[in-house]
Amino acid sequence: MPFFRKLRPYILVGLFLSFLLGIPIFSSISDISPQIANAAPVFGLSLTQGVRKTVLDNGLTVLTKEVHTAPVVSVQVWYKVGSRNEGVGESGISHQLEHLMFKGTADRPVQFGRLFSALGSQFNAFTSYDETAYFGTVQRDKLEALLTLESDRMEGSLITPDHLTSEKRVV
Repeated sequence: MPFFRKLRPYILVGLFLSFLLGIPIFSSISDISPQIANAAPVFGLSLTQGVRKTVLDNGLTVLTKEVHTAPVVSVQVWYKVGSRNEGVGESGISHQLEHLMFKGTADRPVQFGRLFSALGSQFNAFTSYDETAYFGTVQRDKLEALLTLESDRMEGSLITPDHLTSEKRVV
C-alpha cells in the first residue's frame, strides 16, 4: 500500500478540512431554530411525480419528466449491466467497456468527449454493481444532436484490440 502512504497527508488534511467546515458558524443552534421551525414541509412531491414511461417497439424503455426551471435538458442512458455480470478473470471489464464507449463509432470515429464538448454538454458516465450509465446536459436546442450521438454510440461503438489494451491500463 505505498500508494496510500503517499496520499496519507492529503487524506488527513481533507478529513480535517471537512471536520472544520462542518462546524456550525452559529453561536448556538437557537440562532437558526426559528428558520427551521418556520420552514414549510413539502408534501406530495416526489422524484417520480410527473414521470412518463414509454416502451418503444424495440423494447427500449424511455422515461421522461419535464422540468421547466432551466433552459437545458438532461439525458441519461442506463444499461442493466455492471460488475455483477463479470465472470471469473473478467474483473473490471464493465468499467473498461464504459470507457470504450467514448472511443467513437463507425460513423463518427472521433473521441465522443470532443463531440459532447462541441455541443456545450456537461457529460460523464459511471459503472456500478448493477448498471452502467451515461449522462449529458445540453441547451434545449441541442437535444436532438445529443440523442443522435447516444443512439450512434449505442449501436455502433468501435471496440478494437488496441482500444481494449489502452483502456485496460486506465481501468
